[in-house]
Amino acid sequence: PLSLHTDYEISPFIEAAVNNTPPKFRFEEAGTWAQGPIGFSVSRTTKVGTPLTLPLWTEDDGKITTNSGALPRTLPAPVIARWSKYRGAGDVKFADERPVFAASTGGTPGAPFAGKSATTATFSEPGEYTLHLMLNDYSGDGGQGFQCCWSTGQVRVTVAK
Repeated sequence: PLSLHTDYEISPFIEAAVNNTPPKFRFEEAGTWAQGPIGFSVSRTTKVGTPLTLPLWTEDDGKITTNSGALPRTLPAPVIARWSKYRGAGDVKFADERPVFAASTGGTPGAPFAGKSATTATFSEPGEYTLHLMLNDYSGDGGQGFQCCWSTGQVRVTVAK
């Protein structure tokens, strides 16, 4: 049922009913913000068996999109991060695949939610790896049927012996 009819608006950057937008994120405290499914990547290096710290800063508008229009009885965290291995020869062990964001300061003035989290990734073999980051706001995994509101990122890691 995809068409150019205005009732079928599809946008990965805004859910029109409540003007919900994807969470913003960055991999460095003073780094560049990224937002939406287009993705953003950075490069890192480490050694086999040495944990690589993966810090993450995020902001979100705090708007809630639900299929029914009713607010859930219990709200999840404003932003949920999920790390996974996308590519690479060996195994990757995350200290926490879903790190929790602690509220932080120093974000955009007036942002309803700003948080910081970190986890580590340890690699079993040398080589080139790509780690995938998925961030969801209150709308949950895949926007709960809406085309909005998640962001993705990648960390390319060169692992030496």
